[in-house]
Amino acid sequence: MRGIREALGIFRRYRVALFLLLFVLTASQTALAENKGTQINTKHIKWLDFSATKYSYERNLVRELEKEDIEEAEKLTKEKVKILIALEDINGDGIRDVIAYFYHPYYCGSLGCSVEIYINKKGKLSPINFAFVLPEPKIGIIKSKSYGWYDLIVMDSNGNYRKLKWNGKEYK
Repeated sequence: MRGIREALGIFRRYRVALFLLLFVLTASQTALAENKGTQINTKHIKWLDFSATKYSYERNLVRELEKEDIEEAEKLTKEKVKILIALEDINGDGIRDVIAYFYHPYYCGSLGCSVEIYINKKGKLSPINFAFVLPEPKIGIIKSKSYGWYDLIVMDSNGNYRKLKWNGKEYK
């Protein structure tokens, strides 16, 4: 009987701490998206694998498309523009598209670095309207779609997850 009373006393003393611990453990699996307060379960996000060394063919295609800007950036700073590449089908056509994260003072500011998305149409890349600056190359894809394109998850400069939906013209 004494053991039960002691256990109840300990539970009463630490019940708020236990509740907070359970809450934090549960909440850590879910991130809040900024748009409309939607909850996003981070377990179901497929995070893109950005690489500075793989995908050299696609990186060269991006370099060719952005040739003028890249040449200007490298001329101004005498530093080579580093392009991290990830490949993923985002428009549901079965062909992997190119997501490029430009890491260079010319492309980066206090909020992060520029990200561009290029749709792969039979080996020819076409940039889409994706004007985002991210603090790190952390972009995820979830199963839901908008106008046939996969919804994206990005982490903003405040560490918040945002769900971006394709509206037929751009991700917002």
